[in-house]
Amino acid sequence: MCKEIQAFKYTSFKRLIYDYLTEDLSINTESIKNEYIRNKKIPLYKDRNSSKILYTSSVALQVSNSQNRKVMELASDIALHLSATCGDVFNIQIVPSGLIHFELTDSALGTWLQSLVGEMGRQGDKGTRGQGRRSHN
Repeated sequence: MCKEIQAFKYTSFKRLIYDYLTEDLSINTESIKNEYIRNKKIPLYKDRNSSKILYTSSVALQVSNSQNRKVMELASDIALHLSATCGDVFNIQIVPSGLIHFELTDSALGTWLQSLVGEMGRQGDKGTRGQGRRSHN
């Protein structure tokens, strides 16, 4: 699973997607790496759809000119690479405008929620150790 979602170190899926887009762009060229990654200019927005977790990026639109590539070609390359590396976490689609959609899979959401519950349980255990009931004789 997509770096096993780093044992779910991510507190937001936006951060996870951003990191994967950053990694993908750093593979493409050094100029993109410098301009877009260093300056954190990778566009990523949460969709208003309340029935699913969906993010949209226009990164291919922004990067295509500097790479002398067609928007759809670049979007397709990015989507193909990301689908291969984290297709079990996100369903990735390209829309005709060149936008890339990232929809969180149900299984990834379940795993993430389970890790949060487990983490809260571990933190709760830390706060109650050695604080058992004491009898007052």
